[in-house]
Parts: sequence; C-alpha cells; structure tokens
Amino acid sequence: MNSNITIRKGRIEDTAAMSHIFNHYIRTSNVIFSERERTPLDMYRLLAPVVQGGYPFYVAEVDGTVAGYCFAHAWLPDPVYAYCWELTEYLLPEAAGHGVGSGLLRHVIDDCFKGGAHSLVAFVTADNLPCCRMLTRFGFNHIGTLPETGFKHGRWHGDAIYQLILPARE
Repeated sequence: MNSNITIRKGRIEDTAAMSHIFNHYIRTSNVIFSERERTPLDMYRLLAPVVQGGYPFYVAEVDGTVAGYCFAHAWLPDPVYAYCWELTEYLLPEAAGHGVGSGLLRHVIDDCFKGGAHSLVAFVTADNLPCCRMLTRFGFNHIGTLPETGFKHGRWHGDAIYQLILPARE
C-alpha cells in the first residue's frame, strides 16, 4: 500500500465509500454480526445523527480513495449515558497494518476528549485479534466478552468489550 495517507474530517458524502467498505466485511468475514448489506442511504441514515450531534468522524484517504473511517456516537440514548460514546471503525482490507486504523483512532479519541466524552466503548468480534491489539495499544481495557452472541459463517462468535476512561478535563 502506498504511504500517501491523508486523514480528514468525514463528510456525509463519504457514505458510498463507507458502505463499500462495510459491505466487504458483511460478505467475507465475521467482523460484523450482520448479513444485510448497507446502501449509501443506509449509511447516510446511520451518520446523520453523528454529524448533526457533532460527534468525531474521520476518514482516511490513500491516493484520494477512502480507505477507512472511524466515528464516535452515543452509546445509548438515555441522558445518563450522555458522556459514554461508542466507537466504530472499518478499513479496506489492504489498508490494514499500515497505520491507517491507528491514525483514525488517534484523531477520534482526541476529539472525543475535546468534545467532553468521559468513557469510550468498543465492541469487537472476540476473534478479531488485530483490532483487539490496536485498542489495547491505545489504552483500552478488555472489560469482558459476551460469548456466542452472533452466529455467522457456520459458527458462533463472541463480542469483546473494550473501554477507555478519558482523563478528567481541567
């Protein structure tokens, strides 16, 4: 992969590229516990509250092509959870292992801190070891695993739960 990586603020217009990345994992892996592909309109509906809510949202481009995305969003809708945000990140397969995911995650975590989040959570397929290692490198703690929560490609998979408590703001 070329090292010409640019990380920029995401835009609602990125939904077509994002659905392409997302749908690759729907078809080929257990990373996403779903079998329903998403259209750009589906992605638009998912991202509209992220953009309207001012949550961090970044994409990585490699030579002008969207190679990955990462965003934060409300974990649960009840106001008591207002400061706990969930992270979502996906990359083109060829972008993995080249610093794209780490770059995106770094930007989103920084903006989560600046935006007032207190706790960040990430749910990862338990056997997605590269993602689990990346979260650990960024200070996330493995809180636990919900075993056998998703059945895909002929077998059960669990959800690993990771959490990062952000430092208190001064």
